[in-house]
Amino acid sequence: MEYREYGKTGLKLSTVGFGVMRLYHPDIEESVAVLREAMKQGVNIYETCRHYGDHEVRLGKALKGYRDKVYISSKGHYGEVEALKKDFETSLKILDIEYFDFYQLWGLADMEGLAAARQNGVLDQLRDYQAQGLCKHIGFTSHGQPENVVKLVESGEFASVTVPLSLIYQRTLPVVAAAKKKGVGVMVMTPLMGGVLANPSTRLKEKLSGYTSAEFALRWLASLDGVGTVLSGIGQMSDLEENLKVGDGNRLSPEEMMKLDEVIKEFSGLDDKFCTGCGYCTPCPQEVAIPYILKFYNQAKAFGLVDWAKEQYNNLEQGHGWAPGMKADKCTECGECEEKCPHGVPIREKLKEMVELME
Repeated sequence: MEYREYGKTGLKLSTVGFGVMRLYHPDIEESVAVLREAMKQGVNIYETCRHYGDHEVRLGKALKGYRDKVYISSKGHYGEVEALKKDFETSLKILDIEYFDFYQLWGLADMEGLAAARQNGVLDQLRDYQAQGLCKHIGFTSHGQPENVVKLVESGEFASVTVPLSLIYQRTLPVVAAAKKKGVGVMVMTPLMGGVLANPSTRLKEKLSGYTSAEFALRWLASLDGVGTVLSGIGQMSDLEENLKVGDGNRLSPEEMMKLDEVIKEFSGLDDKFCTGCGYCTPCPQEVAIPYILKFYNQAKAFGLVDWAKEQYNNLEQGHGWAPGMKADKCTECGECEEKCPHGVPIREKLKEMVELME
C-alpha cells in the first residue's frame, strides 16, 4: 500500500481510503470482515458519519485491535451547535473510540456557511474538542461551487477538505490545486460516481486494455498531484479487492492518460448534474424509488443499456426488497428531493424523462 503525506497534518494516509456509507451487507459480521481485511491490507483511513444507518456499529466492531493502526474521519452539520455536539459525542460512544482523527463540517458550501459556523459556536466547539484531544484535525466536506470551495480552503480554518472528483466530474480540480498550495489535505469522494464508472461496458473495456473501468477511474485519481486519498464506497469483498489494486502506487502512463478523452466520451450521455446514489433525496413522500430509478437512467443514457434498464425498472412496485418503492410516474413534482440533493440534480426532470424512456 502506498501512503501519502496528508497536507500539513503530519499524517500519512493510504492512497485507497474506505468510505463506509455503502457498507449495506445484511450480515453485520460480513461487513466487519470486509473492514478488517481492508485494515490488514493497509487501508488506514475510514470515513463515516452519525447518519449512515448502523455503519458506526459495524466500523466500531471492526476497530477492536486495530484502532492504533488507522485514522477515523466523521462529520456533522454546522447549523446548530447542540446538534453537532450530540452527533459528535454519540459517534464516539458507538464507535467506542476516544477521539476522531478528523472531524468535518458536513456540506459546507461557501463563506456564508463558514460565517454561520463561526457565529453559532460550531467552529468554537470543534476547536474546544480539538484542545481536549477529542478531535485531532478539523476539515469540511463540500458539494459547493468550486470557486466558493477554494475560498473555504484558503480561509486557514481547515486541515482537510473532502470533495467529489472523478473522470466525468472534474470541476473540483481547482480545489485540489488550491488545497495543495495551502497545505490542506484532500480526500476525494464519489470517485466512481455511485458505481457508474464501475460499469462493465464492453466498449469501455476495449479502450482500457488491461484495466477494468473502475480501476482506470481510481488510478486516474491516484495519479493526480494533490490528491491525498481516494475514498471509495466499498460494500463487499470484491469491491475491496478491486480498490486495493490502486494502492500499489503505480501511476497511469502518459499514453494511458491520453486515453482519457476517449473514456470521457463513453459517458457523454451524462451531464454534470449527476446522481451518485447517495440517497440524501429520500424519503420521497410518494415513495418513488429515486436513487434506483436514476441509477437505471444513468445506465440507459451512458451505455445504451435501455433493455437492461427497463428490466430493472419493471421490478419496482413488485415487492422486491432490493428495489423498494414506486415508479417515476408516481412523482407529484413536490420538489422535496431536489431541495435535499447535494449535487443539484434536476430530479423531477429526469423522472419525467425516465417515464418516456421506459415506455
